[in-house]
Amino acid sequence: MSYNKNTDYTALIDKAVAKGDYKSAAQYESQRNEKVIGEGLTQYKVTSDYAPYLDTYHSNYAKQLTDASNAVSGIQDFSFDPRTNDLWKSTQNQYTRNASRAIRDTMASSAAQTGGLSSSYTTSAAAQAGQNYMSQMNDAMGDVYNLALQSWQANNAAKQNKLSALQSLNESAYNMYANDRSYLSSKSQGEFDNAMAKWQASGVLDAASAKILGLKPGTLYSDYAKWKEELAEARYEAQLAAQK
Repeated sequence: MSYNKNTDYTALIDKAVAKGDYKSAAQYESQRNEKVIGEGLTQYKVTSDYAPYLDTYHSNYAKQLTDASNAVSGIQDFSFDPRTNDLWKSTQNQYTRNASRAIRDTMASSAAQTGGLSSSYTTSAAAQAGQNYMSQMNDAMGDVYNLALQSWQANNAAKQNKLSALQSLNESAYNMYANDRSYLSSKSQGEFDNAMAKWQASGVLDAASAKILGLKPGTLYSDYAKWKEELAEARYEAQLAAQK
């Protein structure tokens, strides 16, 4: 919301209140406050007499909700590529090292038993020892796949849970805002009605009622009533003109 530094927002507030248009009064009050702050008018105070009539809600969770929603909407289908999976590459290296070690150990053990002589049996046994580890490595592929799937599921569940939690917090915050606004609006309307009744009964606006109504103390109720009659007549004439 922007303001015009040459606009008398207090006068606009008074006119809006006189019409019973509290929402406009709240908007003018907000612009008046921005003007007071923006122009450095320290002789005036920032007010919130009509703030309850502003239909605005600014969520403290807006950015977090946007980020969490984007994270959930960005979830991609699960995929598993052994060539890029770090756990699989580590597992593959480990089994390959174990296979090479088994081959060396089998060859060394056989050589010790035969006095260093190689044989087809030694070669076959060493190859079999290495193959056993390579077979185990292939079996481990399924375990690594399952771990990757579980990690993907847990990560995405965490994203969805975070979004759900933020939505709940935001809903609770909005409900508190709505309840407070309803209470303040009801309270303000009651105070306004009481001030109007007191003004009408006395004929002269006292200081306390003037503050509630946003008018000047000492204003005669007859002047207000006359102004309302003129306004109603002007509106009636405008409606007639529009129908012609």
